[in-house]
Amino acid sequence: MNHALVEALDGVEIFDPQSITDGVIVDTMIGYLAESIFLQMVMDSSKAWNKADTPSKAIHAEIELRELIKVVVDKHMAPKLVGNIRTFSKNQMLQIERQAIIEAWQEWEAYQ
Repeated sequence: MNHALVEALDGVEIFDPQSITDGVIVDTMIGYLAESIFLQMVMDSSKAWNKADTPSKAIHAEIELRELIKVVVDKHMAPKLVGNIRTFSKNQMLQIERQAIIEAWQEWEAYQ
């Protein structure tokens, strides 16, 4: 979460709680969920990363996966969150997050 917040506040030199706008909250949530999905996919893939011909190919695949997940999560979540971030119930957020996870898996499986 800290990393996602740091990325969302990129360019802010001195932290000011007033700088946490709806946009920063959305960016933080998207960054956090994208990284969480990435880590889960890597763990679920288990030894699949060992099948790469070279370590550099494994690293390249991880980079591609991380970028793909960022794009998918942003594409799915951003339109639903912009302008509404403070009005969602916990259940609504869970649904949005679950759908982003499903779409990330589908995109990755289609990408391979």
